[in-house]
Amino acid sequence: METIECLRLPRGVTRGTVYKLVPNPGTDMYYERTDRHLGWIRLDEQTILRECIVAVAGCGGMGGLILDILIRLGVGEVRIADPELFDKSNLNRQYGAMLHTLGKNKAVETANKARLVVDDTTIVVYMQGITIDTVDSFVKGCDLICDEAEFFAVVVRILLHRSMRKYAEADLLNCPTVGHQVYITKFTAQSMTIEEVLGMTYEEAVIFEQKVRDGTATTDEIDRVTNAMLAFVAPEIPEYSADTEEYSTQDAVLHRLRKQKTASIIATNPPMASGFLSNQILYHLLSKKSPLKRNYALPPVMPGYFMFDAGKFRTSIVKEQWWGKDIKTVLRMAMTDADHQCAQKHIERHYRALFGTTPARSDEYIVAYRNDRIVGVVALDFAKSNGKILIEDLYDIHSSTLPATVTAKSSIQVGRWIASDEHVSMSLAYASALRALYHGKLHGWVNHTDAVHKVLTKKGIKFHALANNGINLAKVRDEDLAFYTKHTSTKPYIMNFYQIIEALHDKLELYRENGIVFDLHMTA
Repeated sequence: METIECLRLPRGVTRGTVYKLVPNPGTDMYYERTDRHLGWIRLDEQTILRECIVAVAGCGGMGGLILDILIRLGVGEVRIADPELFDKSNLNRQYGAMLHTLGKNKAVETANKARLVVDDTTIVVYMQGITIDTVDSFVKGCDLICDEAEFFAVVVRILLHRSMRKYAEADLLNCPTVGHQVYITKFTAQSMTIEEVLGMTYEEAVIFEQKVRDGTATTDEIDRVTNAMLAFVAPEIPEYSADTEEYSTQDAVLHRLRKQKTASIIATNPPMASGFLSNQILYHLLSKKSPLKRNYALPPVMPGYFMFDAGKFRTSIVKEQWWGKDIKTVLRMAMTDADHQCAQKHIERHYRALFGTTPARSDEYIVAYRNDRIVGVVALDFAKSNGKILIEDLYDIHSSTLPATVTAKSSIQVGRWIASDEHVSMSLAYASALRALYHGKLHGWVNHTDAVHKVLTKKGIKFHALANNGINLAKVRDEDLAFYTKHTSTKPYIMNFYQIIEALHDKLELYRENGIVFDLHMTA
């Protein structure tokens, strides 16, 4: 790998080359331009900063702004890496994104813009990004590393961390933005590893990213990595919509991330978050190299984090693991009016966003909570006070089309559910089937065909087919089938609850292993 030293980047940069922009020997203004720092820091500390090296992986909403702040601060050398090109979606927040840089390499254009600010520092440009060939050169000799790689870059993240531990010269800070929040996590050579956090090795990460590129990654594989990254970079996903509002910022952001693989970032937050991180970089460098002791608050090592929420003006410091099996998902009945309203709102928001309709209120709800946040709901429709529920009230099914075992006056239970992941979804189905049996006078569950499930999945609803969990729908008797009169190509199955429970009961241990806790009072 060739490294070329130059004052400014040449026009014809090549991807396989590292460019080291060295200080301009004709510029002699370093201490003059950093003079306003004095008082908050000492002159000898400014000299310390001039001798420091900081590496920033990623030149997006955070990385580019951090480079700008660090060179203005007077950090002597900043290394930047990013293989991506600027596009129109970057214009809302990224330092180097301008009309004339669209379609151009982020690291190169970010360095070009920064070089117009000052030219008495060193900027090392890795336009090929972090790879197995560049990572050691990028990390070795640094005083601090900043991970600002994009959300799904698990290979890059693991490479950075492995190299950090290999040389054990620098700590690594990660600083994601979530809404109007900013988090800082710190890794050291002795701390918890990123592989433990993500639950995957480097080799597994390489295979996963290759599957994503090939289009062969399964939904479950993508969900597993998404959930692991979410737990890491977004310990708390804030809700900025008032409880009385139908629109949920939290639900909308999660929907975009899970279904469109796009992380929502508001333009106002990267400047605040970059300043937050840059202050921590300053504190970190001075705490390691300055003889002057200070009262700066430094983030705890992993597992742990700092958080500041500008939207709600609150902070938190967490010093223990906040994700994984220690975090439980509790399934419980909605008992109070407030619980009912929250559950109904959760379902209404999803259904309105997905189908443009609002489902009727239900008799009961089973709600899945994780960290006091709703991650799944089942709405249960039971027999009315007269012991009957008309199937025509729930579905577009005419009595003349019903099988002999199900009449229009039959009592049935229907579960409409929205859930965050497969284990929550299946555990809700199991819990509601149990609840139905305890409730009594019920025939079965309406479960749509796989074709319908595929349509729902494309629309963003997590609706796992029971057919994939031990129930062979192909063997369901014709007399146990009902169908829509207006949409005869899609047939819902009227299923016996014993069949559902039998199929899902063997998965109870799997639910428990994934932190599912059943806190239900199954009384009639």
